Amino acid sequence: CGHGAFCKPRWLESCIGFLVHSFLLSPFFAWRESHRRHHRYNKNSALDMAWVKGEHNKKEYGQIKGMLNNPLGYIFISSIGFFIYIFGIGTKIGSRYQSRPFYRSNHFATKNPIYKGMENLIRLDRIAFIFSLSLSLLCCVKYGFITVFIHYYGLIFIVHFWVVTFTYTHHANEGEIWFHEDEWTFEKGLICTYDREFGIGNVISIILHRITDTHVAHHLSPSVPHYYAKKVTEILQREMGADYRRMPRCRSYLMEFLRECRSWKNQWGCMDDYKT
Repeated sequence: CGHGAFCKPRWLESCIGFLVHSFLLSPFFAWRESHRRHHRYNKNSALDMAWVKGEHNKKEYGQIKGMLNNPLGYIFISSIGFFIYIFGIGTKIGSRYQSRPFYRSNHFATKNPIYKGMENLIRLDRIAFIFSLSLSLLCCVKYGFITVFIHYYGLIFIVHFWVVTFTYTHHANEGEIWFHEDEWTFEKGLICTYDREFGIGNVISIILHRITDTHVAHHLSPSVPHYYAKKVTEILQREMGADYRRMPRCRSYLMEFLRECRSWKNQWGCMDDYKT
């Protein structure tokens, strides 16, 4: 719904997206705009809003260094990472958003210039988030925290783990190219996007509605529904030729994610300049 790929008319799509996101404790309208910027400015070190490499983000890795010394730390950070992102506590976003008047990636800040003209929608996101959270807390009182965690909180953390990790594995691979703002173009960002396959029989992509092995098509035209993405990818392979990128299949999604997390952490010593 946030990509404009679910249904027509647009108002119905927004209503469905708002309801589903709200019960996932996710601000629909704010996320739709921030994620649109990720698609628009992919690989722009100043304006992208997803897993941006750069010296301006190095400090955040130092703050969570202790957690990143073991696999459980990576998994824990990934599970809560979406909440860290939407509250703007610590995020790997473009350098332009790191200082005022921007509020980092805070998705609930009506004064954030990212959401100019959307103030009422951001307030609506706030109300929905508070309502869903309050309702879940009331359920904790009535049914007990463990029961609610098993049936609600825990499942949300699993959903967020998938969102954070597949975004990471497609935008933070070892040797990634990032462009300074004055060198970036949309076409360069698209060429630096790639498709990936995970698991026996590419099972991870099937589970995630082909978001991993049709990611290039998804970035080029996010409004294409997932059930057409494979067909669009075949066309892109022909049209882009050598510029189309597909990574070798990895057997284990989790192990590849952990490997890339360790790899990125160790790259900081040689990542002083992203010009290319």
